[in-house]
Amino acid sequence: MKGDTQRYSRGQIPGHTRKPGGVKTVLFAVAAIGLLFLLIESVLWIAGFEFTPGGTTLLRSEDVISHWTIRGLVRDPDLPWSWMPSPGGHVSAPVENPFYYNRQGFRGPAVTEHPEPGVTRIVCLGDSCTLGWGAADSHTWSAQLQQLLDDWSPGQFQVINAGVSGFSSFQGLHYLKTRLLEYHPDMVIVSFNWNDHGDAPDTVPAGSGWIKGGRGVPDADQPSGSAVFRMQGVLARTRTYQLLKKGVMALPGKSEGTEPVESGSPTLRVSPENYRTNMAVIIDMCRDHGIRIMAFTQAANPVLHRGIEPWQTYYSLQDEYNAVLLDLCREKSVPCTDTVPLLSDPDRAETLFLDHVHKRKTGNEIIAGALRERVIL
Repeated sequence: MKGDTQRYSRGQIPGHTRKPGGVKTVLFAVAAIGLLFLLIESVLWIAGFEFTPGGTTLLRSEDVISHWTIRGLVRDPDLPWSWMPSPGGHVSAPVENPFYYNRQGFRGPAVTEHPEPGVTRIVCLGDSCTLGWGAADSHTWSAQLQQLLDDWSPGQFQVINAGVSGFSSFQGLHYLKTRLLEYHPDMVIVSFNWNDHGDAPDTVPAGSGWIKGGRGVPDADQPSGSAVFRMQGVLARTRTYQLLKKGVMALPGKSEGTEPVESGSPTLRVSPENYRTNMAVIIDMCRDHGIRIMAFTQAANPVLHRGIEPWQTYYSLQDEYNAVLLDLCREKSVPCTDTVPLLSDPDRAETLFLDHVHKRKTGNEIIAGALRERVIL
């Protein structure tokens, strides 16, 4: 009945019990934690505390980016530790033969997404040896291959130089999958080696900087561009996080892996096993897309630094990785040109090579001539 109706405040409604604190309690707790964090952080900064495992230090992003800039490179949005050509980027190092990437990020004339009807498009996938480090635009092996093919059958072939300085087979595979396939090549000529067996870099991106440590990080173990990793990078810069990290690493069994690699036993960017896997995936990916695939080994200077460490170790690894590629290509019935015997004359080393592995015009001309015979078969 109306007379029996009783008004209740929300807190007095039968069966309804106000939970003490509620949202206000949560907000208060978050604010308290934040203030505590700021207090601890301030004290640690004032005290000069800093802990970076394994003697690591933080590099500024601009220091790394400036290294890329003179090479016409920008950070790869999919691999934050990696790089890619900047469309229209100016390569000012080495200064002997600076050049510009075209608007697609390739060295050479601009290209369309699809080849012209009746034109066989060849994409040259590789590292700085394919890019033509230190060589003039017309002296790279891809440019000379274009000229040889034009002499044989004018207008039938288009050769695209997709080489990128510093690339390993791991990066090359990523580059093929994410960017090169969209240009619809009819053929891919691939060559990787030197960077794969190079010492793994000890820098990885962390927030607004880069962590430099004592233990190399192989390409496959480098971080992705996930938000979680970026958050970890930001946290790693705080003294509070570093204090907690130091405490955790002081626990028994937690210090393993923080010491620098001993001299003479570097971590390789790409192991021989992973090199084989990467090259096999490149081969299979091309075939799955109906693309003809070819490869060639990478020759090194037969005179420069021979018998001198660590160069002799690098040259031995070069031979090992070449052997892996030749064996893989035999297994998969892929045409593979072994350029090592073609460039092994020590009396011609100075005219063939610019340095330890990059070729001069004459060396690139020999490579282009050998590849031409494979292309026109």
